[in-house]
Amino acid sequence: MNKQTRKMEKSFRIIYTLLLCLLAVSTNAQKNKKDKDEVKISAAKYDKFRDDIKLLSDSTKTLADSCTSLNSIIQNLQKEKEYLDDVIRNNKKDIEEKVAIIGEKNALIASMQQQHKADSLTMSTTLLSMSEMQKTADETSAKYANGRLYFKYDAKRIQGCIDDFNKIKTASVKEKFKQLPNLLSNYEKYSNQLKALLESAQNDPDRKVRNKAEEYKNKYSREIRNSVYYSNYYARQNLGTWSIPYLDNIIEVTMSILKKHDPGHNDPVNFNSLIEML
Repeated sequence: MNKQTRKMEKSFRIIYTLLLCLLAVSTNAQKNKKDKDEVKISAAKYDKFRDDIKLLSDSTKTLADSCTSLNSIIQNLQKEKEYLDDVIRNNKKDIEEKVAIIGEKNALIASMQQQHKADSLTMSTTLLSMSEMQKTADETSAKYANGRLYFKYDAKRIQGCIDDFNKIKTASVKEKFKQLPNLLSNYEKYSNQLKALLESAQNDPDRKVRNKAEEYKNKYSREIRNSVYYSNYYARQNLGTWSIPYLDNIIEVTMSILKKHDPGHNDPVNFNSLIEML
């Protein structure tokens, strides 16, 4: 109940009390009249009484209107409350359904996360195995290519080794065998150069001349030492430079033959067997 309503109710009680008092006086007057006593009310009091009655009537009407208005407001608020209750109930039901869905999603996510973790572990293991297998394959290719340098030059096999080496993916293997590609690529050239030198020595007329034996030995020993392969690879092995073992062996045999060359006491040197090996 608001402040205005409480004030109106207080005025109503005062006026109602005055009305009761006047009615009591009137009743007593009627009794006294029977006893032949007159009771007089002044015009001022009567007018005041009428004003109080009007005020009471107006206050009653105002109070009634206020009550009607308040009742209407209360009914509207009640309807709004009922509507909100329905909304809350519906929302609660909707929220409960969504919470249930969220719970299912969380369970599914947790399950998928576990599966992802397991798959990731499997993937890591697989990748590690593949990396190790790749390294093994790369090392095998590099070792095979290096092994071909111990045999006579074979164009098809050497080209295959070059192609396979270019496919190597393991960095450590590439680093370890980094000198190999150059040897593979130039094997044919170095083999042909050494073969040409031996053919020149074999066809040189001085090979059979006794008094030119020393000159002959020095000439071809010098040519071998001045060759590109000998000076850049064979002679630098002690510095960590890789070489072609097959050509190294032929060079060593050639130098040994030249060292023993003595047409006066032995048959002239013969390089045909070495030439055939190139």
